[in-house]
Amino acid sequence: MNLSKKKPFIFFLIVCLFIYPIGYNNVSSINFDVNQTEVSIGIYNYPPFSFKEDDSIKGIFIDLIEYIGLKVNWKINYYFGNFSDIYNKTICNEIDIIPAVDYSFDTDNNLEFNNETVISTMGVVVTTSSEINSIFDLHHKRIGVVVDDPLYKSKNGIKDLLNEYKIESSFIEYQDYDDLVADLEDKNKLDAGVVNNLFYDDKLRNSKIRELDIIFNPLSLRFSSGKDNLNKYYLLGTIDQYLSELKQDKDSAYYDILRNYFETEENHLILFLKIFLGFAAIIISYFTFRIFNIKIKLKSRNKEIKVEKDKTNKMFSFLENSYDYLEILIDGLRNPIQVLVFETELNMSDNSLMKINLEKILTILNKIDTIFYSYVEKKKDK
Repeated sequence: MNLSKKKPFIFFLIVCLFIYPIGYNNVSSINFDVNQTEVSIGIYNYPPFSFKEDDSIKGIFIDLIEYIGLKVNWKINYYFGNFSDIYNKTICNEIDIIPAVDYSFDTDNNLEFNNETVISTMGVVVTTSSEINSIFDLHHKRIGVVVDDPLYKSKNGIKDLLNEYKIESSFIEYQDYDDLVADLEDKNKLDAGVVNNLFYDDKLRNSKIRELDIIFNPLSLRFSSGKDNLNKYYLLGTIDQYLSELKQDKDSAYYDILRNYFETEENHLILFLKIFLGFAAIIISYFTFRIFNIKIKLKSRNKEIKVEKDKTNKMFSFLENSYDYLEILIDGLRNPIQVLVFETELNMSDNSLMKINLEKILTILNKIDTIFYSYVEKKKDK
């Protein structure tokens, strides 16, 4: 085949390479660097999902991405800051992933989200004031909010909710929940505050801060990446793959991570009590069985003792009767002698009556001897 005949075929291949559609959600058909191991994660203070404590990065999303990173050999670099800075760096491709972002937050369509929801949460209003019991009691009150929290300014957030009911309140903005809670505990600075329900359950439930019956703005928290990030499909697709598998197994690392953050001291106490009661039940069952077994043995032994007692009573009864009978025979033995001495009418010349009585006496004595010997031997065996 000459070169002129090959030209149409080569031209066809070039056209296919340019017009072949790239799948939007198909990880295998996207453009990414398969040798990438370094992944940058932007962290902002949003406990218990992501936060910084004692110079360590912690949170549900952090533990989860660490687990996935170990599985796929990612080298993870963390960048800590406020949400606005992290968000801007992400849409400029300076950061690969932001964790714990609400799926409905990105109204400007600058972010790409993974498909699997990591965890859902919602907003709650908390207070230390006994005068605030409903949403209408927030009128003209000072409410603490975290400036980048989706529970604040986003659609269906606390600001929208109060506007809907025409409730006028003043909002005091904070960078994180810790500062908000500190001022909330000081009644001179705040009347109420807005936090997510999981933060309340984890940190505040056993404190003097109480939760109102005001629940709003359910959130679907996921991992996100910049819309123009070339590796977004690879990163988010990998997260979805592992997250989907982990959520199907109740004994997986996903549920271990959730239990680690949401098993409070009260839950640990309940677990301890359950274990203690379990052991107590086993011990009580054991001693109940032992007591029951001892009662059965005692009952059996009492029957044996009763049988022995009956035998002993019969033996002594026999001896008493034998003694009485022996006296009679001895009296009968003496009577013939007396008859002979005093020349009675009885004819004892052949001594027949004396012989009969002596034989009966010897028979009784032999029986008595046998009974006592048998009784003594049994006592020795026992």
